[in-house]
Amino acid sequence: MTSKNTDNLLDRLIADAQADDYALAGRPGGRHVGVLGWVVFVVIGVLLVAAFLQRQDVQPAAAQRRAELTQRIEASSARVAQAQTTAAQLRGSVSQLQQLATRGLGDDFAEQVQAVEAASGFVGLVGPGAVVTLRDGAQPLPKGVTEDEARVLDIDMQMVVNGLWQAGASAIAINGIRLTSVTAIRTAGEAIVVDFRPLVPPYTIDAIGPEDLAAEFERTPASEELAQLGIDYGIQSKVSQANEITVPASTANLPTRAEVVKGGQR
Repeated sequence: MTSKNTDNLLDRLIADAQADDYALAGRPGGRHVGVLGWVVFVVIGVLLVAAFLQRQDVQPAAAQRRAELTQRIEASSARVAQAQTTAAQLRGSVSQLQQLATRGLGDDFAEQVQAVEAASGFVGLVGPGAVVTLRDGAQPLPKGVTEDEARVLDIDMQMVVNGLWQAGASAIAINGIRLTSVTAIRTAGEAIVVDFRPLVPPYTIDAIGPEDLAAEFERTPASEELAQLGIDYGIQSKVSQANEITVPASTANLPTRAEVVKGGQR
């Protein structure tokens, strides 16, 4: 059979198939789509069923992975909290041993050691002071203010802490986290972090200082700015005096060695 005859035969077969489809489509009660259309419908149906089954398989697996990740995070957080508690206890023991070791060196030297430990956050402290509580703005918010704008920011907390230092605070903790000279107050995503630990509102700032620390804070520019935040953004704040405040020891990595520098040289 020649190539030309083959081409003619193929043309006739295709034409006959199309004619049959058109004829069936025109008959009463006949099919309204051709064979190709039915094939397309079948393929689409198979794909939809496969996608549905795959989704049914993926969803439980994703939920299980999410649950496992949550458990791992919670377990890691618990281990970190336990390690931090242990570190604080060990530092307290070290402080007691240092006090015993320095008794023979004179009262002045022992007082200097205690002052350094307190200033560096090496030991926990108890004493009078002030408590400042910060909360995000609640409905109804000031006109034109969104919920995101009504949140307490890291710069707001930094401003309050600086005001407390200015008012005479000797030790400060935020939500139980002791502040030191190397403590960072920053924002990570939507959370405020102190020493790389996220805080959960409300934010409680405990400060040890003079008995009139709260009154002294009210006289600082920080207090005025805090009041303005309430007017402009609805941020809630409360300042109160306390007779006894407990500020824990720092759980951050603190320097264990220092040298006195005189004249700019060691």
